[in-house]
Amino acid sequence: VQVSIEDIGWIVTIGDKGSSPVNLTVDQTGYIYVSYLNGNAIRKFDTSGNSVEIGKGVLSNTVWIYGNSFSGGANVLYVSDNGGERIVKMDPAGNVLGTINFKPYGKADTLFVDYYGQYIYASASKACVVNKIDQSGTRAGVFGNKQVLNNPRGITLDENLNLWVVNKGNNTLV
Repeated sequence: VQVSIEDIGWIVTIGDKGSSPVNLTVDQTGYIYVSYLNGNAIRKFDTSGNSVEIGKGVLSNTVWIYGNSFSGGANVLYVSDNGGERIVKMDPAGNVLGTINFKPYGKADTLFVDYYGQYIYASASKACVVNKIDQSGTRAGVFGNKQVLNNPRGITLDENLNLWVVNKGNNTLV
């Protein structure tokens, strides 16, 4: 795991306390949240490399955790859990605030949450789509199909609320 120190441009390597880190996100205060393949918790790092495990005992211990995203305005961490069949909402300390059933839409691989936490964008790589769901778990939109997306992974919104997707299978940015 590497952290870029803003304004200095240094890269600092902080301890990797697990195997196969697969995703990360950063909160407003600079804490870094890392999810691991075959993990059952999120590791929360400060910029000095100190870390704590959060979500252990709450997140699935049988299936890997892939996506996680932090909603800055709402101060909530969203984690794709149980092989992507549910999304767990946690506070920065790892306390569960609620869950969203994602099973009807496939498996949530990568997550992006808008700043206010109103909508969650979740890639379902096998279905070749990105789903937009609200806090109740209702699908508010869907982007893509097998002709447009092939294994969608990275997701973000730009300042104009345009959706950008890393299309891993086709080596493109859509």
